[in-house]
Amino acid sequence: MKNLIVIQHCQSEHHINGLTGGWTDTSLTKLGIEQANRVGNALKDMLEGDYVLYSSDLLRAKETADIVSEILGIGISLEPGLRERNYGIAKDRTSKWLKERISPLPKVGRIDHRPIEGAETYREFYIRVEDAMERISDSGSENVIVVSHGGAKNHIIVWWLGLPVEALEIASFGGCPGAITIMNMFKDFHNLDILGYKRHLEG
Repeated sequence: MKNLIVIQHCQSEHHINGLTGGWTDTSLTKLGIEQANRVGNALKDMLEGDYVLYSSDLLRAKETADIVSEILGIGISLEPGLRERNYGIAKDRTSKWLKERISPLPKVGRIDHRPIEGAETYREFYIRVEDAMERISDSGSENVIVVSHGGAKNHIIVWWLGLPVEALEIASFGGCPGAITIMNMFKDFHNLDILGYKRHLEG
């Protein structure tokens, strides 16, 4: 893989109705649909060469990918390993419900902390995303677009840069719904070229 573009899914119903994210499966809002069109058109203007498109199978990511794929004229492969973190019994609950029950994040050992029953630890989450990215990399495609989630995006960046999973103890990477992150090979280096580009969402 020489070029990797990660799209954070666009605004979803859970963003505006007080539900948890994770595996709570909600569709895009009207604004989210508009954002996805802006993402697709931005990529159409900036991409060179042929790309393949992979997406998390959660609705908010798949609907983002559907719009982008139509604009770019490419197909989609769904990859459940690209899902957001599993928050176990908090699925389909409100953010308020989770906040009242979640176990506080410790100062050390964060990647092995399980915040609530049935949830993934950061390490388990990373291993799942890593496995998905290795499968995508092994497909042989040089130019790849991935539509995923804010948390999963952090794990993809750690994987691309070859950082140890322990980096997730202290590292996070900015973004927002509809943001585009661009990574590539520069000589022999895994390069993080653009993080969380969002100019296409303005105006």
